Amino acid sequence: MLKPMSGIDPKDIPKGEITTSSEPILYRKMMLKKYFNRLMTANYDMGYLKYLDFVARIHPFNPTGEVSIGVDFMHINAMLGYLAGLFTESLLKIDDWDSKTKFDTILAFNKFFYIQCDIFSRYYIPDGSDKGNSVDKIKLEKKEEEIKRLVVESRSSIPSAFGVSSAVGVLAGALFARYLLLK
Repeated sequence: MLKPMSGIDPKDIPKGEITTSSEPILYRKMMLKKYFNRLMTANYDMGYLKYLDFVARIHPFNPTGEVSIGVDFMHINAMLGYLAGLFTESLLKIDDWDSKTKFDTILAFNKFFYIQCDIFSRYYIPDGSDKGNSVDKIKLEKKEEEIKRLVVESRSSIPSAFGVSSAVGVLAGALFARYLLLK
């Protein structure tokens, strides 16, 4: 948690005194909030896929001097698994939805987190090529097609725009309540 970040010097934080209100933690919470906001409001298109790729690209340690925050893949994978579980739990608690809508929406979010984890893994797990972990355009296009398909499937399972806005509101409220409890 005390790795260098934008505008935060880890030397300013006494060892062993990091808390939930410490600057690095507050910064990470803010970035996670931005990520959730994009997740809930984004157009699932090539631009969004590039954003997901950017998020994945900046997390591993990069000795070349490019932007890097140096997070181990184990922690990324654990966080994505936790988030998938949190989304599943929150979506299951929506009483206004029938079982099929809940199932389809949970499936869509789980596929999203699987795709995000797959994008992360490209920057952590060597692919054996001479290019290292560079983005392969064909793989990126396949991911875009998968995201488009998931969006179409999830839209067909939610009856109306009102249903979508209600779901996002309920989910955001549940996540915010969970955030306040963990704070």
